[in-house]
Amino acid sequence: MALGGLVLAVVFLGNATWNVYRTYHDARVRELRTKDGLSVLLLREEHLVREIERLNTEEGREEEMRERFGVGREGEHLIVITKKELENSDGSHPIVPWYWVILDRLFGKE
Repeated sequence: MALGGLVLAVVFLGNATWNVYRTYHDARVRELRTKDGLSVLLLREEHLVREIERLNTEEGREEEMRERFGVGREGEHLIVITKKELENSDGSHPIVPWYWVILDRLFGKE
């Protein structure tokens, strides 16, 4: 009888201890996830503050407008550089300089 009571007490206390451990573990995981989320948000805030500071300058606004909308100042002109394919003397297979082959592989062929 005493042995049965002892086993019952061990099972009851073991279950209670396990529940406390699980609660602690879950809280610890949530804490670590929250800290990671906070780190991400702080980095994003830092980036946004720098971006706002950049856009508060005339140069920053101009750079952003040029990048987003492709506009320029009055009197500026656009130069478009195109690739000219050369042909062999007999008119077959175009001869392509080596650097165009590398650029085509890096940026994709048009």
